[in-house]
Order: sequence, then C-alpha cells, then structure tokens
Amino acid sequence: MVKGQRNFYKIVEKLPTPEHYIYEFRYTSEVRPAWVRKIRKAIRAGVDVRVLVRYTKKTEADVLKWKKLIPKLKQRKFEFDDFAGQIVDDCAVLLVMPKSGISVLIRDETFAKLMKKLFEAAWDGAKEI
Repeated sequence: MVKGQRNFYKIVEKLPTPEHYIYEFRYTSEVRPAWVRKIRKAIRAGVDVRVLVRYTKKTEADVLKWKKLIPKLKQRKFEFDDFAGQIVDDCAVLLVMPKSGISVLIRDETFAKLMKKLFEAAWDGAKEI
C-alpha cells in the first residue's frame, strides 16, 4: 500500500507486463504518453484491453482523446466514484482510491480471478461510448 500521487506512478510501474488481458477502471482517464505506448503495445501483441471509464463532463475530453489516439481500445461508460484500478492476467490487481490518495497492489491469483469476474459482469452491463 502506498499513499500519494507520486507513489501511485511508482506502483503502476511495478505491474506485470500483460500477456492475455488488462482490465481497467478509470477514474480520470488521464492521458500520459507512457500509458498510450503501453496500451498500443499490448493491443498489437493481442492482449485483450478493456476499460470501464467514469464518463462525466470533467472526463469526457480525455476519454475521447484516448478513443482518438487508440481507436481499437475498448471503452465503456460505467458509473462509479472514487475508485480506479487495473487487473492483469489473473495475477495482479491495482486498486486506487484517488480522493484519499491510497493505492494498493495485490499479487494474488485468487483475488485477481474474482476481480476479473466482477469486472466482466460490470462490462456486460456498461454502455458503449
């Protein structure tokens, strides 16, 4: 567990390189060049990349920017508050509470598989952008 935005960026770098899938919950949809490169590389490698985004007037521009930069990126609208995260290949889960500045990286297969099932259920009910 880490606290603060600077430590968040450090913990993101510790996520494993995906081979099969990356599922993300995006609170802000911030566009960073390193993240764009990472997502493009994953999609080119055949990784299933899906993103549930918090779609508000505040986040709309960034969501649409992602769509323009990476047309093959699968994004859907989902209503959630003060939460972001990433699930990678049944092996790691990053949970982030942006307002409190807390990030947790959990490397546990059982937990990752549970989070994957929850994400897929949310994905099925989410609206296309």
